Amino acid sequence: MALSMLEKILETPWGSYPWPEWEKTIRVSEALHCIYAAKDEKSAETASSKLRWAVGNDERGSYYPALIGVLPFLDDVLRNGGRWPRWAVIGVLTDFFWSFGPEPGLEEFADSAGHRISVESEFKAWARNLRPLLSDIAQRRDETSDAARRLLEMIDEKSG
Repeated sequence: MALSMLEKILETPWGSYPWPEWEKTIRVSEALHCIYAAKDEKSAETASSKLRWAVGNDERGSYYPALIGVLPFLDDVLRNGGRWPRWAVIGVLTDFFWSFGPEPGLEEFADSAGHRISVESEFKAWARNLRPLLSDIAQRRDETSDAARRLLEMIDEKSG
């Protein structure tokens, strides 16, 4: 039987990603659960904030390597989630794409196969590959459409 995305969140070894030495608590699972459960604007905003803090430092505008592990879940929300979870994810992606960058000292990490991964390059390549999906979302008439259009503009601008 296939695992649900929520079960996969719990089974993901979040502790295997490099973290800043001061980061004592890994809150990724909780933040992703909040994203999936968002039911209105307030809960979506709370979920977005939790996710930014779970995989980065919201005050410093940085993200950690665990962002790469979160991407499949964000993709799932964009494809299959309700409007408020989608809205929360688009907001986080907009922040991460536009004004955040990798945490100093954690710009790269080695994956389980020993390959070096550039966190920023991997994230931005993933975001660029979302263009068709974001274009579809931008055509909808709900809370996510304007945000998706803005994110597409940012991706185009940052891509050269």
